[in-house]
Amino acid sequence: MRSEELGYVGLVATLQRETGGSTAEVLDRITQTIRERAELKRLVRGLTSQGRLGGAIVTAIPLGLTQYSWSLGPATSPTLASSFGVMCIVAGVTMITAAWIVIRKIVDMKV
Repeated sequence: MRSEELGYVGLVATLQRETGGSTAEVLDRITQTIRERAELKRLVRGLTSQGRLGGAIVTAIPLGLTQYSWSLGPATSPTLASSFGVMCIVAGVTMITAAWIVIRKIVDMKV
């Protein structure tokens, strides 16, 4: 498995062999850095989870309301009777899809 952290340890081992110095101190710093990176990853994941949930809700509400409206019967949904209504539905679905994609891109952070 490829691991950045293991690469750091290998790099330090190589540098320490060539230059000398306090290996224990350098390994302690590497350990501290690895722990801080893991903590930062957890923090970013927690903060972006709100954005992911918000994106799911923003996508689900219009779809749920549309399905509810259609379940009441054809008399409550005259949009299917006209071509303008169908175009509005297509435009709405397109905008919902675009918003979902944009929200996913915003909250997709690599640490």
